Amino acid sequence: MTCKLTIRYDANYDAVRNAASVVRQFASSRPFSKHEVDAIELAVVEALNNVVEHAYNPDEHGTFDLAVETDQHSVQVEITDQGALAPLAFRLANARIRFDGSDPDAAPTGGMGMALIRELMDHAEYRRKGNLNVLRLTKFHSASPS
Repeated sequence: MTCKLTIRYDANYDAVRNAASVVRQFASSRPFSKHEVDAIELAVVEALNNVVEHAYNPDEHGTFDLAVETDQHSVQVEITDQGALAPLAFRLANARIRFDGSDPDAAPTGGMGMALIRELMDHAEYRRKGNLNVLRLTKFHSASPS
């Protein structure tokens, strides 16, 4: 059985919390482990925080749409906003976290969002569609082929 929900939110941190809760509920309704549900939620929070922080000017009222769809094998999350073009580091398909782990003080303080999302999800695709930023995330549960 497929379940789908789309909700429009104001682009603020309260909405990020609410949207993450919705995604967590959807993922929890499928045969994902707790670890997988946590990973899905973290990836969505990171993506939505980027919308709040980068898509709109501080004096601009912005929104984002969250579409969540689950089926017997996966959960798909699509996040759409009408804000500015996503930063280059976020758009890069090969974004990876790179730093010397032996020196925690040398760890970058930003710019790792898409790399983190790509590590947590099985598929992450960003595209610009007209005036929209569209990020589609997919996670297959461990019992399904990816």
